[in-house]
Amino acid sequence: LGEAYFQASLVAERDGHWVLARTYAERAKGQYEELSDRANVGRLLNNLGGLEFLLAKQLPYAAMALVNFATLLAMAVLVFQVPLKGSATALVAGAVLYVAAATAFGLVVSSFVRTQIAAIFAAAILASLPTVQYSGFMLPVSSMSPDAQLIGRLFPPMYFEHVSVCAFTQALGFADVLVDLG
Repeated sequence: LGEAYFQASLVAERDGHWVLARTYAERAKGQYEELSDRANVGRLLNNLGGLEFLLAKQLPYAAMALVNFATLLAMAVLVFQVPLKGSATALVAGAVLYVAAATAFGLVVSSFVRTQIAAIFAAAILASLPTVQYSGFMLPVSSMSPDAQLIGRLFPPMYFEHVSVCAFTQALGFADVLVDLG
């Protein structure tokens, strides 16, 4: 059964269906690990390629996060009638970059724990405090100590918070927030 999943992952990868390839590869890996067949586990992981494997792990979470962003943006503008004065393009670009960074952080955390649930909780716990404390959400970054400002610059929420403020309240264009996106 493991070999069938392995072959299915090869076909899915060749056709560009990375998420499906990852699903089949993980099923095959589970079958091989059950049989304590380390040679086939290694063959499977080497064949799937690192970039494809990581993208397949990241894409579902990134897609969910972007759907959440679009839903919240639509609610803010349409339901609560918050005017979007600045660049919508900059806001969307900032959201895409923020989601990519956040899901990449989740991948890094997941490499240190055994289960997906543990990775979700660990990433949430590790990211919550720096996000609230150093992003400029509670206190402007400019009024923080130099050390706190440095910590804030290491985490993506500070940049996305600034892009959001610029897009909704300051009527700044894409070129004005480009420094936060690059």
